[in-house]
Amino acid sequence: SGYERPELHPYLENVRATHNLYGEPSDQRTAWLPPEAVQSPNPEVLYWVGCAASYKKQQIARAMVKILNAAKVPYRILGAEEWCTGAPLARMGYQEVTKKELMPHNVQAVEETGAKVLVTACAECYRAFARDYKAWGGNPPFSVFHISHYVEKLIREKRIAFTKPLPQKVAFHDACHMSRVSKVFEPPRQALKFIRDLKVLEILPHHQDALCSGAGGGFPAVFPEQAAAVAQRRLDAAEDTGAPSLVTTCPHAELHFEDVASKRNMTLSIVDLAEMLANAL
Repeated sequence: SGYERPELHPYLENVRATHNLYGEPSDQRTAWLPPEAVQSPNPEVLYWVGCAASYKKQQIARAMVKILNAAKVPYRILGAEEWCTGAPLARMGYQEVTKKELMPHNVQAVEETGAKVLVTACAECYRAFARDYKAWGGNPPFSVFHISHYVEKLIREKRIAFTKPLPQKVAFHDACHMSRVSKVFEPPRQALKFIRDLKVLEILPHHQDALCSGAGGGFPAVFPEQAAAVAQRRLDAAEDTGAPSLVTTCPHAELHFEDVASKRNMTLSIVDLAEMLANAL
């Protein structure tokens, strides 16, 4: 319609004031960093953490550090210089803000590290750098990998091995930004196949026909009941597989799933792909 939803304006204000969706202090963006996270002055990789993993799902960030350390990859994290990619804002209608205020800073900040590769565990951040920024003329001068792509590369180069068996079942949820939008269907599934004794089950429907979690575009802020119903439908389908855990690649979806599942006393656990991989090291 062209009219702003007042429920979404706080997200815009948060990003402008603190460079993250939640209005958290920017100097706390790396508060999750464990002692073993030793950053390189000459990084091969820039690990793009994302707002959700920086503040709300910090176990994902710690899992990523564990993976990069295991592969002995020299990496750097931007800290306060990492601003929200703006991908969530763009979905809320603030595309021009993303294009003019956030994209130029983020591309330059990554480029200045000298890293030739950006790796992220966030489906929405991956979409921003790999698809949106390019479409908007940002032209990142570095390669962009989701951790599922990057793990396959590390295994091919014999830099990492997932030796710890995880004899369990998991139900895999296709995140919209990775699957239908970015056409990345198989890499997350392939990454899970690297884990010994793990059985990956499909949530119906899946791949191109997979249903949304209901977390995107500010939907829960504007239509909370409908967003919860959308998530519930997906959680029920995950439970129908018989797996005790749902695995996906989108921290925003994970937060939404966790919120809905906890309010309904569901026992299904929500786990990020990076966490599963780190648990198998």
